[in-house]
Amino acid sequence: MPECGRGQSNCRGSSFNKKRKKKKCKLINIGTWNVRTLTCIGRLYLLLQELTECNMNITGLCETRWSGEGHFSSGERTIIHSGKEKGDESGVAIVLDKTHAGCMKSYNPVSDRILTVKLNTKPVALNIIQVMQHLQALKKKPNNFILTYKPSKTRCPKEKFASSWVTLTQKLVKDLNMKAE
Repeated sequence: MPECGRGQSNCRGSSFNKKRKKKKCKLINIGTWNVRTLTCIGRLYLLLQELTECNMNITGLCETRWSGEGHFSSGERTIIHSGKEKGDESGVAIVLDKTHAGCMKSYNPVSDRILTVKLNTKPVALNIIQVMQHLQALKKKPNNFILTYKPSKTRCPKEKFASSWVTLTQKLVKDLNMKAE
């Protein structure tokens, strides 16, 4: 499990001459899920049960269709969400288990389709960006997505950001632009 950076020290009375014991790192299970809607009664409960059965630590959700933005706890999980004021379409959320919810430093609901969460983990902070974009909307106006997404990306330090997703998105936008021409 990640350690929260709350003034804890890695030096527990050891001297530099002694060999350090290697810490075993536990894997973090991270996933995404297009839930289609969580507005029906009981859907959130079923979702949280499924995440517990699958041992998911961090899960990004798309199309929650919840209105507004904020966070709340349900059982041993914390849900951070961002949606439109009406809540009739789109909406994203990130579900954190108890361990990672305790490490949450901040979150930023950028729009109804983009949500960022910063976790204070060791050895480095973990920045999570949950993005939802329909392919049809991306084909019609790819620049709208890029203009909204880039400011979210720039808030994350470069050395702590997984750029493979950005590269994939840029390639997708290039391909869509080539097909449009």
